[in-house]
Amino acid sequence: MVTNEILQVHSNNTERELLPATREFLEKKTKTPRISFLNEVFDKCKATANTCNPRSMVLSGVAGVGKSQTIKRYVNKYPRFKEGYQIIVPVLSLDVPKKATVVTLTAEIFRALTGAKVVTGRTDNLAKQIYGKLRKARVKLIIFDESQHLLRGNGTITQDNVDALKEIINELQIPIVLVGMPKTIELLKVKGKFEEEQQLKSRCRKNHILAPYSNEDLGWFQILKFYQGILNCELDLVGMSDALYLATDGLFRNLSSLFLEAIEIAGSTETIDIECLVKAYDEYRTENPLTFNPFELSAKQLDGEIISYYGSKESECTN
Repeated sequence: MVTNEILQVHSNNTERELLPATREFLEKKTKTPRISFLNEVFDKCKATANTCNPRSMVLSGVAGVGKSQTIKRYVNKYPRFKEGYQIIVPVLSLDVPKKATVVTLTAEIFRALTGAKVVTGRTDNLAKQIYGKLRKARVKLIIFDESQHLLRGNGTITQDNVDALKEIINELQIPIVLVGMPKTIELLKVKGKFEEEQQLKSRCRKNHILAPYSNEDLGWFQILKFYQGILNCELDLVGMSDALYLATDGLFRNLSSLFLEAIEIAGSTETIDIECLVKAYDEYRTENPLTFNPFELSAKQLDGEIISYYGSKESECTN
Protein backbone atom coordinates (compact mmCIF):
# COMPACT_ATOMS: atom_id res chain seq x y z
CA MET A 1 0.00 0.00 0.00
CA VAL A 2 1.29 3.48 -0.83
CA THR A 3 1.53 5.66 2.26
CA ASN A 4 2.89 9.08 3.16
CA GLU A 5 5.78 7.52 5.03
CA ILE A 6 9.29 7.96 3.65
CA LEU A 7 10.12 4.99 1.48
CA GLN A 8 13.73 3.93 1.16
CA VAL A 9 15.26 2.85 -2.16
CA HIS A 10 18.19 0.50 -1.63
CA SER A 11 21.00 0.50 -4.21
CA ASN A 12 24.63 -0.63 -3.73
CA ASN A 13 24.18 -0.58 0.05
CA THR A 14 23.22 3.11 0.01
CA GLU A 15 19.90 4.69 0.83
CA ARG A 16 18.11 7.70 -0.56
CA GLU A 17 14.78 9.28 0.16
CA LEU A 18 12.01 9.72 -2.35
CA LEU A 19 12.29 12.63 -4.74
CA PRO A 20 10.51 15.86 -3.73
CA ALA A 21 8.14 15.41 -6.68
CA THR A 22 7.24 11.93 -5.45
CA ARG A 23 6.68 13.19 -1.93
CA GLU A 24 4.42 15.96 -3.26
CA PHE A 25 2.50 13.39 -5.33
CA LEU A 26 1.83 11.23 -2.27
CA GLU A 27 0.45 14.19 -0.36
CA LYS A 28 -2.19 14.97 -2.98
CA LYS A 29 -5.74 13.89 -2.14
CA THR A 30 -8.10 12.77 -4.84
CA LYS A 31 -11.78 13.60 -4.74
CA THR A 32 -14.15 11.55 -6.87
CA PRO A 33 -17.94 11.07 -6.97
CA ARG A 34 -17.36 7.64 -5.40
CA ILE A 35 -15.58 9.10 -2.37
CA SER A 36 -18.19 11.84 -2.01
CA PHE A 37 -21.00 9.28 -2.19
CA LEU A 38 -19.44 7.04 0.47
CA ASN A 39 -18.86 10.04 2.72
CA GLU A 40 -22.59 10.76 2.51
CA VAL A 41 -23.45 7.12 3.25
CA PHE A 42 -21.15 7.06 6.29
CA ASP A 43 -22.69 10.33 7.47
CA LYS A 44 -26.17 8.80 7.28
CA CYS A 45 -25.03 5.95 9.52
CA LYS A 46 -23.31 8.35 11.93
CA ALA A 47 -26.47 10.47 12.19
CA THR A 48 -28.40 7.52 13.67
CA ALA A 49 -26.12 7.22 16.72
CA ASN A 50 -27.93 7.38 20.07
CA THR A 51 -31.26 6.52 18.46
CA CYS A 52 -33.40 3.43 18.92
CA ASN A 53 -32.44 2.20 15.44
CA PRO A 54 -28.75 2.76 14.56
CA ARG A 55 -28.07 2.23 10.87
CA SER A 56 -25.04 0.04 10.17
CA MET A 57 -23.65 -1.23 6.88
CA VAL A 58 -21.13 -3.41 5.05
CA LEU A 59 -18.72 -1.95 2.49
CA SER A 60 -16.95 -4.69 0.56
CA GLY A 61 -14.58 -4.85 -2.38
CA VAL A 62 -11.42 -6.47 -3.73
CA ALA A 63 -7.96 -5.41 -2.57
CA GLY A 64 -6.68 -2.12 -4.00
CA VAL A 65 -10.08 -0.70 -4.89
CA GLY A 66 -9.76 2.17 -2.39
CA LYS A 67 -11.57 0.99 0.76
CA SER A 68 -8.86 1.91 3.25
CA GLN A 69 -8.21 5.27 1.57
CA THR A 70 -11.93 6.05 1.79
CA ILE A 71 -11.88 5.28 5.52
CA LYS A 72 -8.85 7.48 6.15
CA ARG A 73 -10.38 10.38 4.26
CA TYR A 74 -13.61 10.06 6.22
CA VAL A 75 -11.96 9.78 9.65
CA ASN A 76 -9.91 12.89 8.87
CA LYS A 77 -13.20 14.79 8.47
CA TYR A 78 -13.94 14.16 12.14
CA PRO A 79 -10.67 14.49 14.07
CA ARG A 80 -10.42 13.85 17.79
CA PHE A 81 -10.58 16.92 20.02
CA LYS A 82 -10.29 17.73 23.69
CA GLU A 83 -13.21 18.95 25.76
CA GLY A 84 -11.99 19.70 29.25
CA TYR A 85 -10.09 16.58 30.31
CA GLN A 86 -12.00 14.30 27.93
CA ILE A 87 -10.88 13.33 24.43
CA ILE A 88 -13.89 13.26 22.10
CA VAL A 89 -13.72 10.69 19.29
CA PRO A 90 -16.56 11.29 16.80
CA VAL A 91 -15.48 8.43 14.53
CA LEU A 92 -13.42 5.46 15.69
CA SER A 93 -11.57 3.38 13.11
CA LEU A 94 -9.61 0.18 13.64
CA ASP A 95 -8.26 -2.86 11.81
CA VAL A 96 -9.79 -6.19 12.81
CA PRO A 97 -6.93 -8.50 13.86
CA LYS A 98 -6.26 -11.66 11.88
CA LYS A 99 -7.95 -14.78 13.30
CA ALA A 100 -10.14 -12.46 15.33
CA THR A 101 -11.84 -13.59 18.51
CA VAL A 102 -13.94 -11.62 20.98
CA VAL A 103 -10.81 -11.28 23.14
CA THR A 104 -8.56 -9.87 20.40
CA LEU A 105 -11.34 -7.72 18.94
CA THR A 106 -12.13 -6.21 22.33
CA ALA A 107 -8.47 -5.49 22.95
CA GLU A 108 -8.10 -3.83 19.54
CA ILE A 109 -11.09 -1.56 20.17
CA PHE A 110 -9.49 -0.57 23.48
CA ARG A 111 -6.16 0.20 21.76
CA ALA A 112 -7.77 2.23 18.99
CA LEU A 113 -9.76 4.28 21.48
CA THR A 114 -7.11 4.87 24.16
CA GLY A 115 -3.80 4.46 22.36
CA ALA A 116 -2.72 1.82 24.89
CA LYS A 117 -0.04 -0.51 23.56
CA VAL A 118 -0.57 -3.27 26.12
CA VAL A 119 -4.08 -4.39 27.03
CA THR A 120 -4.63 -6.82 29.90
CA GLY A 121 -7.59 -8.05 31.92
CA ARG A 122 -10.55 -10.36 31.60
CA THR A 123 -12.70 -9.94 28.51
CA ASP A 124 -15.88 -9.13 30.43
CA ASN A 125 -14.16 -6.48 32.56
CA LEU A 126 -12.43 -5.05 29.50
CA ALA A 127 -15.74 -4.89 27.63
CA LYS A 128 -17.30 -2.92 30.50
CA GLN A 129 -14.38 -0.49 30.44
CA ILE A 130 -14.69 -0.07 26.68
CA TYR A 131 -18.42 0.60 26.87
CA GLY A 132 -17.80 3.30 29.46
CA LYS A 133 -14.98 4.87 27.46
CA LEU A 134 -16.96 4.79 24.21
CA ARG A 135 -19.81 6.64 25.94
CA LYS A 136 -17.47 9.23 27.49
CA ALA A 137 -15.69 9.75 24.15
CA ARG A 138 -19.10 10.25 22.51
CA VAL A 139 -18.25 7.91 19.64
CA LYS A 140 -20.94 8.11 16.96
CA LEU A 141 -19.57 5.63 14.43
CA ILE A 142 -17.13 2.71 14.55
CA ILE A 143 -15.48 1.56 11.31
CA PHE A 144 -13.97 -1.93 11.31
CA ASP A 145 -11.51 -2.39 8.45
CA GLU A 146 -10.41 -5.90 7.35
CA SER A 147 -13.71 -7.23 8.70
CA GLN A 148 -13.35 -10.48 6.76
CA HIS A 149 -11.10 -11.56 9.64
CA LEU A 150 -14.22 -11.88 11.81
CA LEU A 151 -15.23 -14.92 9.75
CA ARG A 152 -13.75 -18.03 11.38
CA GLY A 153 -15.53 -20.92 9.68
CA ASN A 154 -18.75 -22.50 10.91
CA GLY A 155 -17.77 -22.69 14.56
CA THR A 156 -18.85 -20.60 17.52
CA ILE A 157 -15.97 -18.10 17.17
CA THR A 158 -17.61 -16.37 14.19
CA GLN A 159 -20.93 -16.43 16.02
CA ASP A 160 -19.34 -14.86 19.11
CA ASN A 161 -17.66 -12.17 16.99
CA VAL A 162 -20.96 -11.22 15.37
CA ASP A 163 -22.73 -11.21 18.73
CA ALA A 164 -20.08 -8.79 20.06
CA LEU A 165 -20.81 -6.43 17.17
CA LYS A 166 -24.56 -6.63 17.75
CA GLU A 167 -24.02 -5.84 21.42
CA ILE A 168 -22.16 -2.64 20.52
CA ILE A 169 -25.06 -1.58 18.31
CA ASN A 170 -27.75 -2.55 20.80
CA GLU A 171 -26.21 -1.55 24.13
CA LEU A 172 -24.39 1.61 23.06
CA GLN A 173 -26.61 2.63 20.13
CA ILE A 174 -23.49 3.16 18.04
CA PRO A 175 -23.75 2.28 14.33
CA ILE A 176 -20.90 0.31 12.80
CA VAL A 177 -19.44 0.01 9.29
CA LEU A 178 -17.85 -3.32 8.38
CA VAL A 179 -15.26 -2.84 5.63
CA GLY A 180 -13.47 -5.73 3.99
CA MET A 181 -13.03 -8.18 1.16
CA PRO A 182 -16.09 -9.45 -0.77
CA LYS A 183 -16.72 -12.33 1.63
CA THR A 184 -17.33 -9.83 4.46
CA ILE A 185 -20.99 -9.80 3.42
CA GLU A 186 -21.23 -13.36 4.78
CA LEU A 187 -21.21 -11.91 8.29
CA LEU A 188 -24.81 -10.84 7.71
CA LYS A 189 -25.87 -14.49 7.40
CA VAL A 190 -24.40 -15.63 10.71
CA LYS A 191 -27.15 -16.70 13.13
CA GLY A 192 -27.14 -15.84 16.81
CA LYS A 193 -26.87 -18.43 19.55
CA PHE A 194 -30.61 -18.28 20.14
CA GLU A 195 -33.24 -18.65 17.45
CA GLU A 196 -35.13 -15.57 18.56
CA GLU A 197 -32.07 -13.37 18.05
CA GLN A 198 -32.00 -11.35 14.85
CA GLN A 199 -29.12 -11.66 12.44
CA LEU A 200 -26.70 -8.78 11.87
CA LYS A 201 -28.46 -8.38 8.52
CA SER A 202 -31.42 -6.67 10.17
CA ARG A 203 -29.08 -3.97 11.48
CA CYS A 204 -27.19 -3.47 8.20
CA ARG A 205 -30.02 -2.27 6.04
CA LYS A 206 -28.16 -0.84 3.03
CA ASN A 207 -24.81 -2.28 1.98
CA HIS A 208 -22.41 -1.32 -0.78
CA ILE A 209 -19.85 -3.02 -3.00
CA LEU A 210 -16.84 -0.99 -4.10
CA ALA A 211 -15.93 -2.41 -7.52
CA PRO A 212 -12.92 -1.61 -9.71
CA TYR A 213 -13.59 1.09 -12.27
CA SER A 214 -14.36 0.11 -15.85
CA ASN A 215 -12.44 1.85 -18.62
CA GLU A 216 -15.67 3.62 -19.65
CA ASP A 217 -16.62 4.74 -16.13
CA LEU A 218 -16.99 8.49 -15.59
CA GLY A 219 -15.14 8.14 -12.29
CA TRP A 220 -12.19 6.53 -14.08
CA PHE A 221 -11.88 9.48 -16.45
CA GLN A 222 -12.15 11.92 -13.54
CA ILE A 223 -9.28 10.21 -11.74
CA LEU A 224 -7.16 10.38 -14.90
CA LYS A 225 -7.97 14.08 -15.27
CA PHE A 226 -6.97 14.61 -11.65
CA TYR A 227 -3.60 12.96 -12.23
CA GLN A 228 -3.17 14.90 -15.48
CA GLY A 229 -3.44 18.09 -13.45
CA ILE A 230 -0.89 17.19 -10.77
CA LEU A 231 1.74 15.27 -12.77
CA ASN A 232 4.52 16.75 -14.85
CA CYS A 233 3.33 14.73 -17.83
CA GLU A 234 3.38 15.45 -21.55
CA LEU A 235 0.94 12.63 -22.34
CA ASP A 236 -2.86 12.77 -22.72
CA LEU A 237 -3.79 10.41 -19.89
CA VAL A 238 -7.51 10.36 -20.77
CA GLY A 239 -6.56 9.45 -24.33
CA MET A 240 -4.47 6.62 -22.88
CA SER A 241 -7.30 5.33 -20.68
CA ASP A 242 -7.32 1.83 -22.25
CA ALA A 243 -3.59 1.29 -21.72
CA LEU A 244 -3.77 2.64 -18.17
CA TYR A 245 -6.77 0.43 -17.47
CA LEU A 246 -5.01 -2.72 -18.66
CA ALA A 247 -1.95 -1.75 -16.65
CA THR A 248 -3.86 -1.28 -13.39
CA ASP A 249 -7.07 -3.38 -13.61
CA GLY A 250 -8.96 -0.18 -12.84
CA LEU A 251 -7.68 -0.22 -9.25
CA PHE A 252 -6.85 3.06 -7.55
CA ARG A 253 -3.91 1.58 -5.62
CA ASN A 254 -2.31 0.22 -8.79
CA LEU A 255 -2.72 3.52 -10.64
CA SER A 256 -1.08 5.40 -7.78
CA SER A 257 1.79 2.88 -7.67
CA LEU A 258 2.33 3.16 -11.43
CA PHE A 259 2.60 6.95 -11.34
CA LEU A 260 4.82 6.86 -8.26
CA GLU A 261 7.32 4.70 -10.16
CA ALA A 262 7.04 6.95 -13.23
CA ILE A 263 7.92 10.05 -11.18
CA GLU A 264 10.95 8.30 -9.70
CA ILE A 265 12.13 7.20 -13.16
CA ALA A 266 11.58 10.62 -14.76
CA GLY A 267 13.13 12.58 -11.91
CA SER A 268 11.86 15.80 -10.35
CA THR A 269 12.76 18.04 -13.28
CA GLU A 270 11.79 15.79 -16.20
CA THR A 271 8.37 15.19 -17.71
CA ILE A 272 6.78 11.76 -17.74
CA ASP A 273 6.76 10.35 -21.26
CA ILE A 274 5.73 7.02 -22.74
CA GLU A 275 9.15 5.48 -22.07
CA CYS A 276 8.73 6.33 -18.37
CA LEU A 277 5.41 4.52 -18.27
CA VAL A 278 6.88 1.48 -20.04
CA LYS A 279 9.62 1.24 -17.40
CA ALA A 280 7.26 2.14 -14.54
CA TYR A 281 4.92 -0.71 -15.46
CA ASP A 282 7.80 -3.21 -15.38
CA GLU A 283 8.90 -1.83 -12.00
CA TYR A 284 5.54 -1.80 -10.21
CA ARG A 285 4.27 -5.08 -11.69
CA THR A 286 7.27 -7.36 -11.53
CA GLU A 287 4.97 -10.37 -11.85
CA ASN A 288 3.16 -9.21 -14.98
CA PRO A 289 -0.28 -10.90 -15.21
CA LEU A 290 -0.33 -9.94 -18.88
CA THR A 291 1.92 -11.30 -21.61
CA PHE A 292 2.79 -7.77 -22.78
CA ASN A 293 3.45 -4.23 -21.61
CA PRO A 294 0.27 -2.15 -22.31
CA PHE A 295 2.32 0.96 -23.08
CA GLU A 296 4.12 -0.75 -25.95
CA LEU A 297 0.95 -1.62 -27.88
CA SER A 298 -0.58 0.18 -30.85
CA ALA A 299 -4.15 1.54 -30.69
CA LYS A 300 -5.40 -1.44 -32.71
CA GLN A 301 -3.64 -3.91 -30.43
CA LEU A 302 -5.07 -2.16 -27.37
CA ASP A 303 -8.61 -2.48 -28.73
CA GLY A 304 -8.12 -6.22 -29.18
CA GLU A 305 -6.63 -6.68 -25.70
CA ILE A 306 -9.45 -4.69 -24.05
CA ILE A 307 -12.04 -6.96 -25.71
CA SER A 308 -10.06 -10.01 -24.62
CA TYR A 309 -9.71 -8.61 -21.07
CA TYR A 310 -13.45 -8.11 -20.61
CA GLY A 311 -14.13 -11.51 -22.15
CA SER A 312 -11.89 -13.21 -19.58
CA LYS A 313 -13.60 -11.30 -16.73
CA GLU A 314 -17.05 -12.43 -17.92
CA SER A 315 -15.76 -16.00 -18.06
CA GLU A 316 -14.53 -15.77 -14.46
CA CYS A 317 -17.96 -14.59 -13.33
CA THR A 318 -19.84 -17.43 -15.04
CA ASN A 319 -17.52 -20.25 -13.97
